[in-house]
Amino acid sequence: MNNPNGDKRIIEARNPRTGEMDYSFTATSKVEIETIANEIRSNQSAWAALHIDQRAEALKEWANIVANSQDLLDALVIDTGRYFIATSEVGDYQIQLKLGI
Repeated sequence: MNNPNGDKRIIEARNPRTGEMDYSFTATSKVEIETIANEIRSNQSAWAALHIDQRAEALKEWANIVANSQDLLDALVIDTGRYFIATSEVGDYQIQLKLGI
């Protein structure tokens, strides 16, 4: 979102565990969001055309990436301020992958 003066808005993220500001980022503009949404919409028909087994395999690959991403785990911990819940979420993916669920 842009401010009336044309500058992009800066959003500050507070760590819920410590109360300190962890980082800041520039808000996505309306035009950027529309562009992303249009790209997603254009890719949806290709996704829908895949056989269910192909979609399931893609989702399993994504779950594997999530389960093995230290960066994602670190981001979850920072974002939620909940180390044990974040590690549990990632751990659940790892267990499901091992069980083939």
